[in-house]
Amino acid sequence: MTSPENRHVCLAGPKCRNASVVEGKKTPATTEAPDSLCTGCVRSVQRATEYLPRDYVALSQAVGEKARAQGQRVKSSPARQAPLNVAVVAAMQDIAEALDRAAEVVSDGLRCDPPDGHEPTRVSDAAVMVSTNITKLLTTDVVECWEWQNDTHCEPNCHPERCDDTQHLRWVERTGIQFGLRLRKLHQSTASVIGVLEKLLKLSIACAHCADYQPLYQYPDSGTVVCKECGYDWTTETFGLLGKILEQETK
Repeated sequence: MTSPENRHVCLAGPKCRNASVVEGKKTPATTEAPDSLCTGCVRSVQRATEYLPRDYVALSQAVGEKARAQGQRVKSSPARQAPLNVAVVAAMQDIAEALDRAAEVVSDGLRCDPPDGHEPTRVSDAAVMVSTNITKLLTTDVVECWEWQNDTHCEPNCHPERCDDTQHLRWVERTGIQFGLRLRKLHQSTASVIGVLEKLLKLSIACAHCADYQPLYQYPDSGTVVCKECGYDWTTETFGLLGKILEQETK
């Protein structure tokens, strides 16, 4: 039993998996060691890391080769619903980047090289390295690394050539626990993206912007029509007008 003087709380805070509710407020579980996660959060981080390659594959199957081969970080505007392939590719990039950083931390501790190669293979290998050495990751002290952040202005720790109006590459300090909690959060947020994909309605009309036949899909809530291959999208009104034009041209 943990004595009062040795009581420490899980660093996951209100997101603690073993948190208790006292007077309507979540209280993180206690831990034996300071600056650590409870056993429930350690397990959840490990499971999330194991699932991230499956999330990556599920997202990859939802977009075409053009979107996957863009070769640059995808940025989307919060002012409107992003085209389907932009949101999906951005989620894939976040998974790859987070696993790369976590694997680098673990490989430094193991004194070996981190996974390398084509992104899908690297994602899978990094997940295996991190999940099988989760204690090594979560007990790592502060490390420095580059990290993409959404912001509207540059700071002294920004990369001199990689920032734009909405996203900035910054040199930051992170702990192993922060890397682990980010992996868990990514698995949770990816699940919501995949949920949206599963609700899409496939239409019996091809995209007019693609050279070969590519079916169109529609968001059931907003009515927006999208092409998974090229990322072009139409509002319900615009798509209805396009349909009328095509109908007149075929007569």
